[in-house]
Amino acid sequence: MANKWTEKDIEKVTANKVFGNDFGDLSNEQLEALKTKGLVKKKTLSNTAIKESKFKNKKTIIDGITFDSKKESQRYSTLKALQDSGKIKDLQMQVKYRIVIDSYKICTYIADFSYKDLTTFLQPTIVEDVKSEYTKKMPIYRLKKKLMLAVFGIEIKEV
Repeated sequence: MANKWTEKDIEKVTANKVFGNDFGDLSNEQLEALKTKGLVKKKTLSNTAIKESKFKNKKTIIDGITFDSKKESQRYSTLKALQDSGKIKDLQMQVKYRIVIDSYKICTYIADFSYKDLTTFLQPTIVEDVKSEYTKKMPIYRLKKKLMLAVFGIEIKEV
């Protein structure tokens, strides 16, 4: 591999969206070229280039499970305690809902948490998404939230 990257090489990296992949075979000079283009935000000790989180979240590990944010991991701890105390059951994470209308797949919504609330009979299955004020307002999320209600009759609880 050559030491210098051309503009075409950098565009190829961008087009292939290889952010977060292992770039261990790149030289420091090549990593710097990507960094100056804004394609790489930081470099780990293993010479792997990783793009910084879009929303400045910090990944957190609890019970061997990696969460996208500290807020999400805290919510998991709360829900786990509720499950241990018998107030909820069937706690699931990253539940996928395939939204299909007239046999056309529109999108897939991935809920952070889903569980059965044993304290109420109004909505026994709860679907939760951990959101910041900013991400609550994102158009794609708002659309998926409306589709979940229209297609499945599920109202997403934002935490």
